[in-house]
Amino acid sequence: MTMHDDWLGDPLKQSGQLFGYIDLLPDVDRNASWKHYHVAARVKLDGAAYYCRQVLGTVSMPLELGSWDINFRMLEWHLDAFFFELMSAYEVVLQELNILYSEDSPIDESRVKWESVKPLIRHDLAQRMQRERNLPWFRRLREHRNASAHRSHKPLGEWSAGFGDRPWQHDAHGIQMAYVDTGSQQLQLEPVTECQQYLKLVLHHIVDVWKAVHDDLGTRDSAKSGNT
Repeated sequence: MTMHDDWLGDPLKQSGQLFGYIDLLPDVDRNASWKHYHVAARVKLDGAAYYCRQVLGTVSMPLELGSWDINFRMLEWHLDAFFFELMSAYEVVLQELNILYSEDSPIDESRVKWESVKPLIRHDLAQRMQRERNLPWFRRLREHRNASAHRSHKPLGEWSAGFGDRPWQHDAHGIQMAYVDTGSQQLQLEPVTECQQYLKLVLHHIVDVWKAVHDDLGTRDSAKSGNT
């Protein structure tokens, strides 16, 4: 990857340009509004990638090295920010779809959610997005974000193995985060390092949505709004 390559592989960027995005709509104002949300989604994905690196760096050594309270709080802050930015990126993509596919006036920004956007978009894209929303990883991701944003800080646990009880004597260690399984309503644990997988899955899903938009609107001289 060169310094001018787009790490997101954004199909809606203008070819050969560091900045700039293709025009999808004939209406100048709505096209500008779509680009505003598209850039916002990209910024949030950048933020999620940044906080994912902070999380991985924090858990690369046992929390009790240094000041345990400070390391623990830093991990909590980074996790909260990671899940917030990652889910926000997805929700801003819904704002993009609202602008692009509303036949007349777009839905008010405050009322945009999946159930209001789903009827607007192409049936095949709606089916693909619904399938992803039904998968366990997506439900877990929403639970992590909702727990951090609306209920409490994220419960964490740490394990270690080795021949001594000092941090530098650990042959292996790991930190786990808790979530409530939406199916069983039971508390579950998974490694904090799963943040990297969540990032990859959301990136893949969002880029897939952008590719569908490009195939639908970006390959025509004049874009047609509305569900088909």
